[in-house]
Amino acid sequence: MVNKYSNNLNDMDRKKIIIISSIGAGVLILIGILIYLIIPKSSPAEQPALSGSPMASTPSGDNLSSSQNSILNEILPANIVSFVWSDINQKFTAISSSGFLYSINPSDFAVSTTTNFGVSGIIKVVWSPNKSKAVVYRNENGVLKKFYFDAISQNITPLGDQIGSVTFSPKSDQILYVFNQLQNSVLKSFLSISNPDGTKWKNLSAFSMPDTLLYWPSGIKAYAISPASGLLPNSVYSIDVKTGALQKFLAEQNGQQIKFSPSGNGLLYSFVDSRGKNLQLFYKNLKTNSDTLLPIKTLPEKCSFDKTEENVFCAAPNKISSSAIMPDDYYSNKLNLDDNLWVYNIQSNSASQIISSENITPINIKMLEVSPDNSYIIFISQKDDRLFRLQIR
Repeated sequence: MVNKYSNNLNDMDRKKIIIISSIGAGVLILIGILIYLIIPKSSPAEQPALSGSPMASTPSGDNLSSSQNSILNEILPANIVSFVWSDINQKFTAISSSGFLYSINPSDFAVSTTTNFGVSGIIKVVWSPNKSKAVVYRNENGVLKKFYFDAISQNITPLGDQIGSVTFSPKSDQILYVFNQLQNSVLKSFLSISNPDGTKWKNLSAFSMPDTLLYWPSGIKAYAISPASGLLPNSVYSIDVKTGALQKFLAEQNGQQIKFSPSGNGLLYSFVDSRGKNLQLFYKNLKTNSDTLLPIKTLPEKCSFDKTEENVFCAAPNKISSSAIMPDDYYSNKLNLDDNLWVYNIQSNSASQIISSENITPINIKMLEVSPDNSYIIFISQKDDRLFRLQIR
């Protein structure tokens, strides 16, 4: 009897132990579930949005690389034709091919649409020196149309189809332009001057270069240059804007291109050899008439003077194909170029590379502007006409 009772007792003890263990396990599971539900779950750390990055601006665009959002950021995904810094409102202004004008705040790179021109096909914008006025070129069914835009009043004035190349006077109160007209089935060209809206015009002289590009950086002297090709020579002429008289300014070279400093005291110019090779870039001091070969091989339009005009920032291709004809192949988008960013100091005649194409997502810069404090550049991509900001310090 004792042995049977002992066996029954052991069985009961085992059952109690199993029941207590099961209850304990259940309690532990319940506690775990409550902890999971009550205590906040940790999430992957997010990179804070850089002020002015696409994540903090409108409209937004994707960074080229999320790991580089402190260096290279897209500002506008639209097809940007032109952009400038305006001292009047202390902002950047950009115009797209679809006819929108954007205002970009430099403090946070927030973007707002300020004007809709109501037209598309914009291909070129010529700004006045004070950036308050512009002549806008657009393609309308194969016909080149132009209109004058007053950025302050927002007024738009159509200009005649006979008007060719245009440049503003240094005071932004006049335009100098080529006027092309058929007379007895013969094209006649004139150098003319008028108010920016085309009123009060007068012809200065007959002109032998109907497709020339005009510049009027300072004083009473303007400049003319025919479109560049690496297989053809072209020259730069100075123009007396009172009489229209021409005088050769730079010797004839193949593929010659120019860009003046904002004050008109300096000039960048480039040219190639007779085969469209060996691109060279020069700086000319127009006060001393001295020329300096820069240790940077690029086109003037891929450069920008800083506010002091003591430094020139240039986007230079890491490598140009030996078979390339410059600048022809560049403009026809036959070249896949990766740019390095250089800065050239005029006084010391020294250049240094500040951004390498090996350190960032490859970029091909079409045109660029340096920020007032030299901390970043804004540029248009040659590949797809998007607008970017590149931090340089």
